[in-house]
Amino acid sequence: MSIVIGALMPHPPIIVPEVGGRHRDEAKQTIAGITSLVAEVAASDPDCLLVITPHGPYRPDAITCLMDNPLQGSFAEFGAAEVKLQFTNERGFGRTIVETAAAEGVKVVESRADGNLDHGALVPLYFLHQNPNLQLSLTVLTMGWLPASDLRRLGRAVARAADIVGRRVAMIASGDLSHRLHPGAPAGYDPYGVEFDQAVVEAIRTADWEVLFGFTEDQVEQAGQCALGPLQILAGALAAVKTKVYSYEGPFGVGYAVASLRPSGQYDPVVELARRTVIQYVRTGERLHVPKDLPDELRSRAGAFVTLRIGGELRGCIGTVEPTQESLALEVVANAISAATRDPRFPPVTEEELPRLQVSVDVLQPALRVSDVTQLDPKRYGVIVQKGARRGLLLPDLDGVETVEQQLAIACQKAGLDTGEGMEIFRFTVQRHQ
Repeated sequence: MSIVIGALMPHPPIIVPEVGGRHRDEAKQTIAGITSLVAEVAASDPDCLLVITPHGPYRPDAITCLMDNPLQGSFAEFGAAEVKLQFTNERGFGRTIVETAAAEGVKVVESRADGNLDHGALVPLYFLHQNPNLQLSLTVLTMGWLPASDLRRLGRAVARAADIVGRRVAMIASGDLSHRLHPGAPAGYDPYGVEFDQAVVEAIRTADWEVLFGFTEDQVEQAGQCALGPLQILAGALAAVKTKVYSYEGPFGVGYAVASLRPSGQYDPVVELARRTVIQYVRTGERLHVPKDLPDELRSRAGAFVTLRIGGELRGCIGTVEPTQESLALEVVANAISAATRDPRFPPVTEEELPRLQVSVDVLQPALRVSDVTQLDPKRYGVIVQKGARRGLLLPDLDGVETVEQQLAIACQKAGLDTGEGMEIFRFTVQRHQ
């Protein structure tokens, strides 16, 4: 499973009916945008919500994952104590985020305090909870003061964690844009506030995430906002998306943007099939069921090698030179299981290793016999050496293999042959998915 939808939602308590009363009319575009967004989130059929709030427990050196169960809160501090929300904490997802983030070099810490949610989480949840199809378990992350590069990596870790736990996650970035849009605004007036908001909204509209990661610290401070960090995590999780900006307005001198981000070709289907296969087999011992509605590429037949790495180091590699299954999809599934559990050089992959596992798939093109080693190139071509029943293969463009001599020596070693003892040599290309 994966992140099925992302959303940017503002969190002014005044838009909650029991809090804002007639003042809600001043943010009617925002309320209408949220109503449409919630319908889109429900249509994506998530089974878990992940909310990122900038106003929860804060640590300067880390992101915090709330681990209390249940997670709950009310609008008592805003004069509406009768409005209460309570959710089951999806703690398994939270713990997996901590682990996958650590593998990305990002510090996420678990927190057990009182389980109370801040308004940055409660306002979006108030509207999401109104939809009967979104009565879901919840995971909450709260912001720390980390660099944008860390937040991008954290987004990748969140997406990987969703795969590992097998959840369909709706990921909500809670935050308001500039609080300095006009004189009398809550954080004082700064003309850059309008410029910042325009840049962020246009970046969302065009899915130009480099804009979001290009603001300087001085610009972020000058804008006086609280949405950029959660939005950067969301952008890291959904690198390729279709976006829709439902609304933007600046009542009360604060910028409120409502937008959705939907995955659009985010994952390579070949890699994702291998990844999901490994995750399911290691966790359950069950073979992944291959769906019928496959992309054309996975319907074809070809040999394929599945390679697993941890921290750049090889953890398993098994493949087939020629197709042995009815489709590439089935070839990948079979070889992914073998790479994780039957590579004689390594013990089987454990569930604890899954958050750090990197997966790539090489789909082999037909091999051609070569008459001279000058026709080889270790960066461009893989090589097969063969004599009788003995055969050794080496994939192209491998770290540490710089020359034809090195490539042939390793392939011969795999085949149990001495270099140059009357063997046949073949070269092949691959389509590398990683």
